[in-house]
Amino acid sequence: MRRRPGPTPAPAPKPGSRLERWLAPLGPREAAAEERPVQMVQAPKTDSGELRRLTESQNRRLGAVQQALARGCAGESNQGLLEPRPGQGCSGDVAGVIGAENADRQAIVETFMRQNNIGPSDVGRVRASFAKAYRDRVGGGQWVQTDRGEWVKK
Repeated sequence: MRRRPGPTPAPAPKPGSRLERWLAPLGPREAAAEERPVQMVQAPKTDSGELRRLTESQNRRLGAVQQALARGCAGESNQGLLEPRPGQGCSGDVAGVIGAENADRQAIVETFMRQNNIGPSDVGRVRASFAKAYRDRVGGGQWVQTDRGEWVKK
C-alpha cells in the first residue's frame, strides 16, 4: 500500500512563545485512520504584532501581578481572569493592576479568536484553555478557582 502525503502542517508557534504553552490543548491532534496519522486541526496562529504588543504589556506588569497573587490580593479565576481576593497588605494599586491585566487578557482571547477564525460559540473552550494555563502557572499557596467555581489555595 502506498502512502499519500498528508496536508502540509501550519508553521509552529515561535519557540518560547507564551501563547504556545497556553494553547497546547487547542493545538493539532492526531487520529489513527488506516494506520496513518491524520491531522485533525491546524496549529493555531499565536504570533502577530498585536499579540506581541499585548504580551509585552503583560510582561511590564508581571512583577505586580505576581506580588498580588503571592499576597493573596488576587486569584486566578476559571474564566482566565484575575479576581480580587481579601489578602494581606493589599493596596488600592492592586485594583488598577487587576483591571489592566484583565483588559489585556480579554484582548488576547479576542485577537487569538479573530486571527484563527474561531467562532463566538467556541469562546468558552478558548477561555478555559487560557484559564487552565494561568492557573497551572501560579505557585503553591496562591488562590485559584476550580472549574466548579470553588476558590482554593493551590
